[in-house]
Amino acid sequence: MWIINFIDYIFSNLSNVCYYRQTNKNIILAKRYHRITCIIIHPDGRIITGSQDSTLRIWSKFCNDAYFTMTGHTDVVTCVAILPDSRIISGSTDKTIKIWNQNTGLPDFSLNLSKPINCIKVLNKNVICGLTNGSLIKLSLPFINQRYTFLKGHQGPVNCVTTLSNGYIVSGSDDKTLRLWNPNSDQSEAIFYGHTGSVKCVSEISDGKFISGSDDKTLKIWNANNYIFTFMNDYNYIFNVECDATIISHTCSINCVKVLNGKIISSSGKYDRSIRIFNVDTYECEFVLTGHSASITCIDILSDHKIISGSLDKSIILWNIN
Repeated sequence: MWIINFIDYIFSNLSNVCYYRQTNKNIILAKRYHRITCIIIHPDGRIITGSQDSTLRIWSKFCNDAYFTMTGHTDVVTCVAILPDSRIISGSTDKTIKIWNQNTGLPDFSLNLSKPINCIKVLNKNVICGLTNGSLIKLSLPFINQRYTFLKGHQGPVNCVTTLSNGYIVSGSDDKTLRLWNPNSDQSEAIFYGHTGSVKCVSEISDGKFISGSDDKTLKIWNANNYIFTFMNDYNYIFNVECDATIISHTCSINCVKVLNGKIISSSGKYDRSIRIFNVDTYECEFVLTGHSASITCIDILSDHKIISGSLDKSIILWNIN
């Protein structure tokens, strides 16, 4: 296992201008004013972040432009996603989801939900949100009629949600479980047990195999392929599933996990503050990336095999993992 510091860029803000100082391979900027809570790469290569200051910001990948700020939320922006038409959608603890006009920096659409929103995922013509009351809510685009469906089953706040290649939905919760949802019936078909802490993140590895991260400091590998049953003898069966493997490496809560080219990429918080890269076949930790000085709250993957991370230290780092 190698401990390295592959920093390409650190994005920050000073007097509302994005600028940098280059030293060998590192490009270092001043700290931003607000803590980063979520991050995503737009299809055009720009970087979108959400912050505790209730705003979203758009960054140039190469940091040669001043950032663009979008205002409208009134509390922490917890999650951000990209719609099929390339518009930005976000969720917040202010109980709203918003679709943004990238020219004006103001929301084109806002929907008030019943509870604060922890996570958001776009699935074809649907948007799936995880709420703090333990429910998921599925909304059909373009929200004109504002009809939505509740997916109920978790016994604690839903912290993360992803979709599998077969269209099924996987969610993770403070109740220490993950659930598999049928996108057609909106029913929970399997419960995945094994974590001893809140499930914070989930990502598909391939073909129904997925990985989750938790407050219990572990990553767990699961396989949904054998548990996709809907109705048998006119009854809806829920299957209880245990994990295939457990990865123990981080020394603190795991906040985010992604999969890229045979590598599992995870980030951690508090006193760990590292990004770790694991082999997807052996589950061995190959690299530890360090550079943030506070909890790493979010990571995303660039098309050129670089990753980007956001942190409570108010900075964004672009890492070269090649």
